[in-house]
Amino acid sequence: MTGILNWIDTLFFGLRRIYAAGVEMPERPAINFAGPGIAATDDPANNRTTVTVAPGDMLFYYHKTADDALASDGTREIVISGPFGSSNATLVGAHFIPSGELTAHAGDYAELEVSVFDLDEGVRVRTAAVGSTIPSGGTGATGNWAGFVSVQLADLTSGAPFGSREALSFRVTKAGSGVVVPAGTLVVVCRPAAA
Repeated sequence: MTGILNWIDTLFFGLRRIYAAGVEMPERPAINFAGPGIAATDDPANNRTTVTVAPGDMLFYYHKTADDALASDGTREIVISGPFGSSNATLVGAHFIPSGELTAHAGDYAELEVSVFDLDEGVRVRTAAVGSTIPSGGTGATGNWAGFVSVQLADLTSGAPFGSREALSFRVTKAGSGVVVPAGTLVVVCRPAAA
C-alpha cells in the first residue's frame, strides 16, 4: 500500500523532498541553485532541467622555509603539483607571500618562476607565471616587498590547459649580484575544466 501511495504522490506532486548533506530541507515549491560554476539548461527531449556544477579551484602551496643565505643564492627547481590527469586544468593565478621585506633593484634582482613541467621528459616546457623583483617595467615587475603582503606573479599561460602528464614547478633565479629572497609561501590556483 505504501508503494502505491508513494507512486501517486510522485505522479501528482513530483519531487518535494530535498536533502543537503543528508539533512532534509523544508518543503518549498521551487529550488534555486546559486554559486560560482553553476549552469542550468533546459532539456526538453528528456523533459528535465540539467544543472551542471563545475569543479572547484585547486590550490597548491610551496613553503620557502628560510631566507636566502646569500643574495646570489637561487632555489633549485621544485615540482609542486601534478600530474593533472584528465582535468584539463588551467592556471588562474599565482602569488607569493613573503615573511619579510625586499627592496627592488633594476640590476640586482631575483625572479620567481612557476613553470609547466613535463613529468615524462623531466623538463620545463613553458613558463606559467613570473615575478621579478625590479622596480617597474619588464615582465612581472613586483617592486618592493612588504612582509606578509601578497606579491602577484604575472600569468603568462593565456589559459593554455595543462597536459595529463604535466605538473607545476617553482624556482628562483638571480640576476646581477642578486637579492636575498625572504622565506614565504607560494600559492598557485588552478581551475579544472567543467565536465
